[in-house]
Amino acid sequence: MTDRFRLIDESLAKRLDDDFNGDDSPSAVLFAGGRNTSRLTESYYLTKRLSGNADGAVRFYLSRNMRTYLDFAYDCFEHSRTSLAAQALVRTCDICFNSPAMLKDASVSDAHYTFLELKNELVRGDKNSDKALKLAKSVRDFLVRAITSDGISSGDVREIIGFMSQSLPNSKSRCVVIENLEFSNLSVCNALLKTLEEPFEKSVMILVSSRPSALLTTILSRVMRYNFLPPSNDRIALMLRSVGSPYDESEYEDVLIYGDGEHLKEIRAAASGFYSFLKSRDMSKRYDVFSLVSPLFKKGYSSSMGSSDVASAFLKELSKIAESDFLSGGCYSLFHSDLAKSIRKASQELSVYNISAQNVIEALMF
Repeated sequence: MTDRFRLIDESLAKRLDDDFNGDDSPSAVLFAGGRNTSRLTESYYLTKRLSGNADGAVRFYLSRNMRTYLDFAYDCFEHSRTSLAAQALVRTCDICFNSPAMLKDASVSDAHYTFLELKNELVRGDKNSDKALKLAKSVRDFLVRAITSDGISSGDVREIIGFMSQSLPNSKSRCVVIENLEFSNLSVCNALLKTLEEPFEKSVMILVSSRPSALLTTILSRVMRYNFLPPSNDRIALMLRSVGSPYDESEYEDVLIYGDGEHLKEIRAAASGFYSFLKSRDMSKRYDVFSLVSPLFKKGYSSSMGSSDVASAFLKELSKIAESDFLSGGCYSLFHSDLAKSIRKASQELSVYNISAQNVIEALMF
């Protein structure tokens, strides 16, 4: 387990270390948990350890959700250029290049060469170079287009069986990571069940799921389960300090709310511009405001922060700005009262009635 994860969940990291420290380690495990709990990241590092980092010893079966991880990793790297962001980008791309979909794609060789170029650039410490960003964008664009699967197929199961039946030198293990098996149909799950019942020697299968309750009970009974829980605020703060986070301690709460905080400034700037528009009531600037806010809602920033999460964060920032402005004025204002009601209504509709994030803007145009 990584040092960062030990700081976030010490007890789970110790349990995993103990369970995989010897010849009697489990052959099938389930990494269960919600979004942004390091399940896929820790499965990546665990497979490297179990396989001895041997070439071709690990395969990742990914869902379309991986495209969001790629976009998020690239965006973080583009905005921050920190070592942490560079590591996350390389890790995410490496996972994708070890998926069977990439191994079968005849056009992948050029993209993989570009990826190796990017890694060399980062190893030299050139995180801030235009070349590094250009290479990263090229790799990201290729991988996002290439990942289209919603789950594994019957053909994938046959491939998994053949792959895991092979042996590796030095008694290292072959590893297969399957993301979101619950998206696959019943026949696929039943076919995979036989492999779980009769595992191959020196092989490990890791299921990564955000909805373990949707998996077959027969599958759940044959895997060792590890629950990845959302980290506490004080643990996140400890981790951020340990990696030299660029954020002040006063901003740790914001970093928690907005994912890793890379896009906090963008959301705040959009809320500030929107607030100025509402206060001025200058309808000639309506188009400019939509151009400022709308792209944030459409895209979202990560698998842990989709468009509705961005809209929620936007409303929180807008509320903070309005409260600060009201307090500085020192007197009752009908504008502030109406805005507070509109924000409360928009927040309720977003969370309870699941209105589109785009409609949040319209809801506030009182």
